[in-house]
Amino acid sequence: MARPSDGNSTSAALIAALLDGGYPEREAAWTAFNLVYFVLGLTQEEPALPQRPITAEAIGERPALQRVLPTLNDVPFDDRFAFGIARLLER
Repeated sequence: MARPSDGNSTSAALIAALLDGGYPEREAAWTAFNLVYFVLGLTQEEPALPQRPITAEAIGERPALQRVLPTLNDVPFDDRFAFGIARLLER
């Protein structure tokens, strides 16, 4: 009989994969939790994304945000997700 899936089983499998991939124990644990938090955060963000582009007026006088405004509107969500996962797993 199959065991029901739970968060501990998922965490154990993720940490085991990282350990098998050569991560030291501390790095495997921290990377696993960062991956989970990243995925949960983006899962919540995607449905809340605005249906229309972010405008310079909405950003206001925030030079750093004005500077990256084109990429805030032009990058597909899946590309941002893949970029984040790659950065978290980069060694």
